[in-house]
Amino acid sequence: MAVPQITCIIPAAGYGTRMGLNFTEAKEMLIERGTGKPLICWAIDRALAANYKVVIVTRIRKLKLRKFLEKKYRNKLNYCLLTEEEIKNREWAYSVCKSKPFWSLTGNILLLPDTRFGPFSTIKELPTYLGVKNSLVFATHKVLEPHKFGVIHKNKTAEKPAEGTLQVARAWGLIAFSSEAGNNLFKHYQKKGKWLTLPKGTIEIELNYYKDLTRDREESKKNFLDFGG
Repeated sequence: MAVPQITCIIPAAGYGTRMGLNFTEAKEMLIERGTGKPLICWAIDRALAANYKVVIVTRIRKLKLRKFLEKKYRNKLNYCLLTEEEIKNREWAYSVCKSKPFWSLTGNILLLPDTRFGPFSTIKELPTYLGVKNSLVFATHKVLEPHKFGVIHKNKTAEKPAEGTLQVARAWGLIAFSSEAGNNLFKHYQKKGKWLTLPKGTIEIELNYYKDLTRDREESKKNFLDFGG
């Protein structure tokens, strides 16, 4: 009997405002220096190597991104396509919630398309902790500006807490989740600055390296060449 697959959600519906992109451009298509590949390929390749069902959550208007992915990965990816009306003025977590029909009862993992982290084995490790008593597993890293991140602090979590609330905290880089816990978590993350008490049995694993390649616009220029596709 086939082993049920873990589902890997890769959100790519944003507008790239931090990068100064236009309405239809996709930051996920920026060519990374050193690899010569579009930014999103790193996440997809590792999720496929882990034998996960990969779901790309994106906007219908991001045609160039979809055409590239369909050509490169053929039938290896699933797509959750959203309209502009659906996500206008909404937080990123809303788009993750919209992918719920693709979620697996076995377990799911959220993998951001513009980050790099170590160890790489974290992708495979995180979902193994999911069970009846453990419905959320976070891979975290230390941050000095908690108000810019989704953070974990004293068995609570918040998406971009108010500036000055914390001087230092641990931000999540990846999240493994059951369907019920994930639904509650991502609904809550749509409310900036609001704290949520995490369920008992929540596990936190420390990353030894984490970097968001598109968080700072000027720094990002050093990481990328131009658009691919």
